Amino acid sequence: MRFDPTKEKALEDLITQRDEEYYKFLKDKQELINECEDLKSKCDARIANINSERSLLRREIDELYNFLIKFGDIGDKISIFEYTFEDFINIPHFNTIQKKSKNPQIKHAGFFDYYLYGVGAIVKHFQNRKTFLEEKENFEKEKLSWTGELLSIEAYKLFLEDASKIAELYFKTLIVIKELIYYTIIPELEGVQSFLYAQAAKDIIISNEAITVLTPSKISRFKGSKKYNKHYTFIKNAHDYYCLITEFFKTPVFTNLLSKFETNSLDFDKDFEEFQKSIKPIEDLKEKLLDNSVFSNKTLAINKKKTKTKK
Repeated sequence: MRFDPTKEKALEDLITQRDEEYYKFLKDKQELINECEDLKSKCDARIANINSERSLLRREIDELYNFLIKFGDIGDKISIFEYTFEDFINIPHFNTIQKKSKNPQIKHAGFFDYYLYGVGAIVKHFQNRKTFLEEKENFEKEKLSWTGELLSIEAYKLFLEDASKIAELYFKTLIVIKELIYYTIIPELEGVQSFLYAQAAKDIIISNEAITVLTPSKISRFKGSKKYNKHYTFIKNAHDYYCLITEFFKTPVFTNLLSKFETNSLDFDKDFEEFQKSIKPIEDLKEKLLDNSVFSNKTLAINKKKTKTKK
């Protein structure tokens, strides 16, 4: 913007432009804050769902634990399930209004300023020129400050969008784990346990011994068996699955994400990829469990049919 040596228009235009950009900055800032608050509410709601589901999942996992420890040579290698709750996301304080500098007073030349060869007018024009240069420099600094503040809020918005993606995937994984334990693993373990008791009773009958206290056969006895190896494989996979999900639930995903964001060490693509890698073994083992289940397939099919009917 070029200074007009005969008028105060350059300074007036600068003031007008600064006012316009300042109020645009306030509008853009508030819109971003509103978007952040909306995203945070949705993300926190999903985190609450996750914490609730994880708490309810304890019943299924405790039941799985109690079954596994009965299978001796496999179950004695597991530890009691434990996990940490996810923290809710805190939103930074973006509501502080950043004020612009006070508009300068323009020196207008009056009738008497042009008297005596216009000395007064010349002085005021030079004063306005000095003010213009100072205000232009201040304005550039203010614009940088406003842009920086908007970028910081935009970065937080992107973080919330990324966190929401992980939250959705996390929640879906939780539901898959819960349904697999409830509809496939537990029924299958009950079936295998009955099978082991039946085998123990069969051994006693064949040996013509009196049945007093019936102790189920060891599952390792059927490892490699052409007819019953599926039972052994299922129990082994169930043990591995328990170990995987126990380790999975020990890591506070969102708490770690927020900590990385606050320390400027967050790389979402990398973190999202790592999260996907952490659930990949759980997904793969699910397929193995389904492939080696004998007693629970019918239960799972009935449940899927009921779910479709409800929809």
